Amino acid sequence: MELGKLILDGISSVANIDDQSYNILLNNVFEVTASYKLLKANKCDIKLATDKEAYSSLLSLVVEAAKHNADSASISSTLEECRWDASHISSFVNMFQTHKEKIQTALSMSIIFKNILHYFVHVCVIK
Repeated sequence: MELGKLILDGISSVANIDDQSYNILLNNVFEVTASYKLLKANKCDIKLATDKEAYSSLLSLVVEAAKHNADSASISSTLEECRWDASHISSFVNMFQTHKEKIQTALSMSIIFKNILHYFVHVCVIK
């Protein structure tokens, strides 16, 4: 799994957010990537540019990890390089493993790209 510098920088920015914001961000990312149905764009309310960068970077990480069938160790290693703490790494990896099959199925059905595009348009709107 190869991620670009901008994606890694966005993932690194997640290391600095509080637990409540982290959990909301993580839930939104996995809701978009693990859904077989098209989701409504207004479900995710991200306003700050740094949050948008973190959100899009996590979406990229999840999609790439699922696409390459990444294991827990390789995901953990990537997150450690991005200076995440152990509890955030553990929760991310657990959530990824829980949803991995759904994400891979959504990828094979191309639904995930429609959901990401739908959310991406909403995320890019500056309020």
